[in-house]
Amino acid sequence: MPSKSSSSKLAEDTFRILAMLSRIDIALGDVRTACAELKAGAAATSLKLDRAIEALEGHSGRIEALEARQEHVERYLRQAKPCPELKIIGIPSALFCTADSDLRHLCVSIL
Repeated sequence: MPSKSSSSKLAEDTFRILAMLSRIDIALGDVRTACAELKAGAAATSLKLDRAIEALEGHSGRIEALEARQEHVERYLRQAKPCPELKIIGIPSALFCTADSDLRHLCVSIL
């Protein structure tokens, strides 16, 4: 039969093990919560990326038109004499984005 001191030691060890298991369980709960938040964030990011890809695909014709216009302007500038002043030729209405309400935003960057 075990002595009182050994059974006391066994009880202390058992208590420590149970306390550690409790802390591990709490930590696992935190990890599960963090994983769920990461999954939700990944799903939201994926949705945003899908929308961005759709928007880019919707603008592909405009982008191609802009690239063609840029090439045309570059060819013209190579042939033209240097000019000390800035000339704005105009921006076709096809390059305006009217998707957001009634406001018209340029879909190009001025270089």
